[in-house]
Amino acid sequence: MLAVLALLLVLILSIASVLNVETRASATGKDLLLARQNALLGLDTAISQLQQYAGKDQAVTFPATTFFPTKDVTNGSGDLFDSPRFGYRQQARTARRGTYLTPAERSGWDTALKDWWNNNNQPRNPRWVGIMDASLRVDRASNPITAPAALAAQVYETNPATQFGEPKRDQLPVWLVSGNERFHIDQDTGWVTDSSGTRVGEGQYPADYQTPDQPLSDPAADESVLWLVGSGSATPPQGAADGMEGRVKVRKQRLEVSKNPGTAPVLTGHYAYWVGDESTKANFAVRDPYFQAEPGSLDYRNRLQVPQRIAWENLNGFQTATFDINDAKLQNISTSREIGLMERRNTAEIKEAARANFHALTTFSKSLQTDTALGGLKKDLTVFFEGNGGNHARPGCLPVSSAGSACGRGQQRVPGFHAEPASLGRFEVLARRTGQRRRRGPAATGHGAGVCQLPALLRRHASGGPAPVPRDSHDRALEPV
Repeated sequence: MLAVLALLLVLILSIASVLNVETRASATGKDLLLARQNALLGLDTAISQLQQYAGKDQAVTFPATTFFPTKDVTNGSGDLFDSPRFGYRQQARTARRGTYLTPAERSGWDTALKDWWNNNNQPRNPRWVGIMDASLRVDRASNPITAPAALAAQVYETNPATQFGEPKRDQLPVWLVSGNERFHIDQDTGWVTDSSGTRVGEGQYPADYQTPDQPLSDPAADESVLWLVGSGSATPPQGAADGMEGRVKVRKQRLEVSKNPGTAPVLTGHYAYWVGDESTKANFAVRDPYFQAEPGSLDYRNRLQVPQRIAWENLNGFQTATFDINDAKLQNISTSREIGLMERRNTAEIKEAARANFHALTTFSKSLQTDTALGGLKKDLTVFFEGNGGNHARPGCLPVSSAGSACGRGQQRVPGFHAEPASLGRFEVLARRTGQRRRRGPAATGHGAGVCQLPALLRRHASGGPAPVPRDSHDRALEPV
């Protein structure tokens, strides 16, 4: 009888233990699921901020180090120029007027700027990313270079009708970190509104808006702050390639929910985000596809047109790398942590170099050839300069509608441009690619008789009037020869 009771007791205790374990596992799984949902909310919030402020072609992203310390580059004033600690003119002792720095002075200036960012072991936030709107320009009716009388102040507009608008330089940048999504910044008017639509600032940030020049507390001492890029990925200032804090910290945001109407909200968790900028990094995984091209071949010419790779081996810390800089396996790297796997001899050194250059290197980046000033896609002149087919112009000449120049009927010379006839493609192809209507001229008696208006292709101008004088990339008039 006692044996049966003992067996029942053991069975009951076993069932109770199993139930206890399952209950705890269920609670842990629920917390884990909630944490993941909070993280997804932070990700969705970050993406929505990107879509709102960086979606247009004319949005410009930049690291905090390009905006702070404060400066007015038009007038040459501000902390960057005049601060007694790190100001440019304070360092320019050799040139009395402060117009340049010697190499030694430049080194001292760089050190002073790093000290400002590191802020006596309470680092500011040099890795935060800001956004400005390049479409905001003064709508000027004429070229301010040739008509200085038109320089009178005018109202800033989005995408003004003319191309000569002075950009709006006194914008409030939007900083992409958690907490700032509670505010909306109108970069045209400078108005800042909160989530309820109430205006809380004009031309300046409200007190709760986070900017990179404001240091955040150490996460070890302040639980409202946490590292989003920690020591496993980046380094403190002492180990960073540029001498500034490589780790990234932000302030986490509370998530509160009222379980019943009329009751006080209850804390259910937190979320946080930081947006990095891949466009300011060098792509480590890019290799030179033409490195074995024979001199004089078409592939060899392609190689010379534009740098094919970034020469990462010259970055601080990578000088000890022994693997092939054009190894095909580079294209298989998906994260910066995998860079060290390419190295067999000095693996530890290369891994540390990847940490030190965390904000300078990427293994994945894409780009679009958009026109930051005017919006839309850039015009590709490759078809003209390298295309094949008939109607070749003479070397250095471009077809235009007017006739009578030494270049040939309906052509004008591009200053400083020399090319063989075989390298000049049909301008008619470029006209079709850029959406210009073909303009028929008289029967061709020479090369490149008028097929389209060159100025309309290279320069946008107001519709309804005559095309402007043809100009080169330096805004110099193209004169007939």
